[in-house]
Parts: sequence; structure tokens; C-alpha cells
Amino acid sequence: MHQGNEQQGQELSGRYGVDSWPRIADPERALYRDFGLGPGSMSAVLGAKALLRTPAALLSGPPKLAVPVGDVWQMPGVFVLRDGAIVARFRHDSIADRPDYLALLDSAPASGQPE
Repeated sequence: MHQGNEQQGQELSGRYGVDSWPRIADPERALYRDFGLGPGSMSAVLGAKALLRTPAALLSGPPKLAVPVGDVWQMPGVFVLRDGAIVARFRHDSIADRPDYLALLDSAPASGQPE
């Protein structure tokens, strides 16, 4: 799920090589609340970990910075759902966390076996 519209979600998914995966646009952040994802603390959003990623991002090629979409304080999370159950999850401690999405999917139990 993401806070933008479908086009913005497609662009975001494309950056991480998962653009063929299903996604949900949630600009009102209702599902974020349902999944227990609230606002981040000052350190989660503007802490050392997040600030340390900024120079690396700027030096890694063309700028990838974009105008934020939605609430910049909203903490992200990644959830793998199968048959209506959460089978794997990653909750960010910092906005700088970069989970391995493919490894998360690979680690998810088979259908019908929630985490």
C-alpha cells in the first residue's frame, strides 16, 4: 500500500523492481492504521540513520529525491498477504530502513500458514 494515487504507486514499485506486484492506493491512510502503522517519532523520520542515507543517495547517481506524497511522518511497513492472512511483515524503525522485498516474499510461509 502507498499514500499516493495508482500512477504514483506504479512509479514507486518500479524503483524497487516490484511493479508487477499488486498494490493498494491508500491516500487516506486507513489501511496504515488498520495495520498498526502510525506516525514516526522525530528520530525515526529525521534521526541519524535517515540523515546518514542522504549523502549516499545524492552520490549514487542522478538525484532520486521527489516531492513527498502524503504524510511524511507516516511510518511505512511491508506486509505479505496470502489467502487473507499476513504471512510476513517488516515494520520500519526508521524511514531509512530498506528491507529486501524479494527476500521477505521468499521467507513468507506457504499459503494457509500465517506468521
